[in-house]
Amino acid sequence: MTAAGEIFLVHAQEVLARIERAQHEVSGVRGTPSGEVVLGLPPSVSAVLLRRIVVAVAERYPLIRLRVEEGFSGNVADWLLRAKVHLAIVYDHHRPQNAEGEKLLVEELPLVHSPALQLPPQITSKDLLNIPLVLPANPHGLRTVVEKRVAKYGGRLDVRFEMDSLLIMKELAA
Repeated sequence: MTAAGEIFLVHAQEVLARIERAQHEVSGVRGTPSGEVVLGLPPSVSAVLLRRIVVAVAERYPLIRLRVEEGFSGNVADWLLRAKVHLAIVYDHHRPQNAEGEKLLVEELPLVHSPALQLPPQITSKDLLNIPLVLPANPHGLRTVVEKRVAKYGGRLDVRFEMDSLLIMKELAA
């Protein structure tokens, strides 16, 4: 596991502990938790955390039927607003204003590229204006973050492909 993965794992374990405490408090008021709970989360979070969540819910709350909806953070936030999901893990810039939430972690945003693309070891936000990019379509959170970072330089991103698939974006960067 990478160093970033190890850090994320610690935070994920804290999240699970918080969920367990909250469910314990609620079950004390209403009895044993039961019924369907719909959780929405981005693929990047799902890849690291979902298995542990499913196992924890199955072991601790056997009467809960957990349904998982996976989508990019902006979509997941929208689902939360429209009550399509009960709980959501989203990136902070997508947290609905009227939703209660807790910051779980802060992560770096790496530029993933093919080794064939010769780039300097350090890339600035301004450098992104001169690099052909594969990004999700607007209003995806990653796209919003990158565009805000380069806006102060007055240029436009060279977005060659818009992909709303994490798997395909990774394949195109290879």
